[in-house]
Amino acid sequence: MFKDPANFNKMKGSFFKAFEIESTKCLEPTGCCTEELINSHSIQDSRILEKLALDNHVIQIVFDKSIVSNATPNTYPQPKCIFEPISIHKASVFKGLCNKHDTEIFKPIDVEELDLNNKIHVFLLTYRSVLKELSSSIKGAAMNQSFYLDKVKLGETPGDVPTMDGLIPVSMFMKAYDCNEYKILFDKDYLTNSYENIAWRYLIFENRAPFATSAIFTPLELVTKEDEPERICVNVFPYNDKMYVLFSCRKEDERYMNLYIDNIFNANEYYQKYLISKLVLRNCENTLISPLYFNTWSDTKKDTILQYFHNTFYSDMINYENENLYLF
Repeated sequence: MFKDPANFNKMKGSFFKAFEIESTKCLEPTGCCTEELINSHSIQDSRILEKLALDNHVIQIVFDKSIVSNATPNTYPQPKCIFEPISIHKASVFKGLCNKHDTEIFKPIDVEELDLNNKIHVFLLTYRSVLKELSSSIKGAAMNQSFYLDKVKLGETPGDVPTMDGLIPVSMFMKAYDCNEYKILFDKDYLTNSYENIAWRYLIFENRAPFATSAIFTPLELVTKEDEPERICVNVFPYNDKMYVLFSCRKEDERYMNLYIDNIFNANEYYQKYLISKLVLRNCENTLISPLYFNTWSDTKKDTILQYFHNTFYSDMINYENENLYLF
């Protein structure tokens, strides 16, 4: 409850203001660039998203902000996820690079024929996912810090003693710091043209993918090191009328990645796709779906997917089974 009911609407305004916060510095590997940031695509719009789009739009799962808009001091609805159309020019974007570095760093995978046996291509696909994750982590930490400071300013929470309101942004800044330390490993490899520190496995299916995703995640069921969580990257995308599924990681995390995905590579094709579907829904917020395919889904399938996606914020849900989670 708020000490002053009038502050409730002010904090709603703070919530939406915080969503406008973006990174302020180019994340290029030397850390020296001061050029203006652009909207970089973690999933290419011209080579990939256009293959999924209908009228230049794709479908994504997002947090329903109307829950906040419609909230009252006496009503706190549960968070809700919804499907929402988004322009391919805004989908999967992040503010993390200037135009010069976005163009220079990723030129090989933006202009050359993609080859998942090419270690440079795999490195760059992974590196781009890492930069997107770091940008999102920085944004999330800054949003929560801004929200907390506004709450302190209004006198709704103390700013001089530890509180849960204050601990949330601290924990998120710690996550962003850890993500930056991970990104620095890729910076060093990129600057020295060292592409040997990446391990990867891939699948190519003989049909176009009905969705695309790019994400870095730490499987909850495989977290073994408190200070250095294992990270796995997954990229799924349509290319040349086929479907590419790429798993990659740092060499030191290869054993953990294999533990996590061996069951996928040992399954038949239909079950592979089902397991990939569950993995994506559990771990990848940056997922974009073909509207033409989405329009074939039943209401039950849509509801099941949204509920599963929502529940994974609180549990790994790895043992939950439902055929409606199939994304292919």
